[in-house]
Amino acid sequence: MSNHRIMPLFFSMPTRKIFLLVKKVLVVMALLLQVKNFSQVKFPADKNASNKTVTLYRSLSTLLNKGILFGHEDDLAYGMGWEYENGRSDVKTITGDYPAVYGFDLGHIELNSLYNLDSVPFERMKQYIQTIYKRGGIITISWHANNPFNGKSAWNIHSNTVSSILPGGNNHQLYQQWLHSVAVFFKSLKTASSEQIPILFRPYHECTGNWFWWGSMACSDEEFKRLWQFTFQYLTNEEQVHNLLWVYNTADFNSAKEFAQRYPGNEYVDIVSFDAYQNGPPKSSKKEFIKYTKEKLSILMNFAKNSYKIPALAEVGYERIRDETWWTNTLYETIKDFQLSYILLWRNGGLKKSENTPWQFEPSDSYFTPTNANISANDFKQFKNFDKIIFQQKLTLQHIYQ
Repeated sequence: MSNHRIMPLFFSMPTRKIFLLVKKVLVVMALLLQVKNFSQVKFPADKNASNKTVTLYRSLSTLLNKGILFGHEDDLAYGMGWEYENGRSDVKTITGDYPAVYGFDLGHIELNSLYNLDSVPFERMKQYIQTIYKRGGIITISWHANNPFNGKSAWNIHSNTVSSILPGGNNHQLYQQWLHSVAVFFKSLKTASSEQIPILFRPYHECTGNWFWWGSMACSDEEFKRLWQFTFQYLTNEEQVHNLLWVYNTADFNSAKEFAQRYPGNEYVDIVSFDAYQNGPPKSSKKEFIKYTKEKLSILMNFAKNSYKIPALAEVGYERIRDETWWTNTLYETIKDFQLSYILLWRNGGLKKSENTPWQFEPSDSYFTPTNANISANDFKQFKNFDKIIFQQKLTLQHIYQ
């Protein structure tokens, strides 16, 4: 007897009903799994995050389908040859528009300083953040904290630093005081209606590098994970800071395993990212930069997809932009095929502190977005006009906090 005659006999009427019922149950279970995955994407790591913070996180997820947000460090605070001029921006001077993402740094807040390590007064920083929020922009903040073991800079590598600030360490209480200063600042960032302004917080950045006290040469992977987890728990549970989206950030890596080797866990992270810079002569370094960065972006995208996290290129750039078409033929060529949340270019010179006279400044000639004198200025304008690239005017229309 052929198989096609057996099947109808096997599925008697009651059995068929059971089969259909089981099928429906399986479909419902699949839908529930999809809902679970959806919730992982649509709700941040801090389960008590403020409504505005949750809304921003959902907006960032939605915007992945619309384009890549363009960002710039310290954009409103200073630029080439100027500081603290109301409404001024080197990016806006060239393109006619502000960036969509604005970076700042909290370095030296742990010292109760009035200024951060890049000379920006913290009170001005608050004002800039309020201005950015009002126009519908996004704020990301890093923290070049001094070394809590010896009081030296963030770039001072000491193998005992992280272990000394973890619970039970000699400097644990000191570090809690530092985190308290960070918490006070974050909680002071409020809208006109006294709601806390959401922040993308990127602590312990470039964690796989070997140049910071939290880096790969200064602490083990497990120590770093414990540091991140403690920081997250202390700020959210002890200090009740609920306006943060947490950004994990690495330097170099060559595989998914290397990217994740210091990853603290999905329950402590919202955004995954790395930093990439082009170095060297334009022609000889261009091909290498594109190849290197695309490889890393592919790894990042897969990791983000599997972990239900938002991917970003948290720092990128080519100092002094010595390539006439760098923006369209190098940077855009590198990122155009990837569903990134945002990219952020590093700061434009500004002013640096004199060693002999504290808080007296002298100009710096380092920059990562062009001035009118730079050979890539016209190309930067073309880059801004790509449909996939989002500056402030496009972002404002998205109403990301509503």
